[in-house]
Amino acid sequence: MIHAFLYYAIPIILLVEFSERKELERMGEICLAHNIIICSDEIHCDLVYPGHKHLPIASLSEEFAMNTITLMAPSKTFNIPGLHFSFAVVQNEILRKKMTSTRNGIIGDPNILAQSAAKAAYEHGRGWLETLLKYLDQNRQLVVEFIKENIPEIRVHSPEGTYLAWLDCSALNLEQGPFKFFLENAKVALNDGEMFGGNSRKFVRINFGCPKSVLMDALNKMSNSIRMAEH
Repeated sequence: MIHAFLYYAIPIILLVEFSERKELERMGEICLAHNIIICSDEIHCDLVYPGHKHLPIASLSEEFAMNTITLMAPSKTFNIPGLHFSFAVVQNEILRKKMTSTRNGIIGDPNILAQSAAKAAYEHGRGWLETLLKYLDQNRQLVVEFIKENIPEIRVHSPEGTYLAWLDCSALNLEQGPFKFFLENAKVALNDGEMFGGNSRKFVRINFGCPKSVLMDALNKMSNSIRMAEH
């Protein structure tokens, strides 16, 4: 992936998509003031739910655009990560040359199959994507409603996009942490919040981009494991 080498090449700040305009504007202003190049990973930008809109930081002003590397790919949108195709939008010619020279000898170019598949997905995949978003939206609502009704100790906010939801398990007071608890007691493997640093050890991230039957099975196992631990 393109962003693999940027961590070592230039001072950057990574942004997540779906931020509010004022948040993005403030971050952009801070970066300009401190000469920090913005590397905005917007790989999930097509997976946005009704009532929300993806807002690229580079679209907010000419200054921001000239200071931004926007990373995108069809891999999340169309479920083709195995093709290893991604791209960067860099409007600043000087910045683009710096990025290109940095990747020489480190990051190769996508093969013809990956290029053809990406082109086909973007040109002809709209219907598939719309169907996917409806299914993901149902799963999103299922996660939020199930947890609020069956595991009220866990705090969850309905995500505006992507197929990932953060679960705040702080109130459960799990000594071994929620990731290990659910893995050992519910046999459900989630993303461990601890890998994201800060105070995220008491969080886990659930991927609801799966069949509803699989999602319901995992949620029921998680709920049952907590009820059993209470007795």
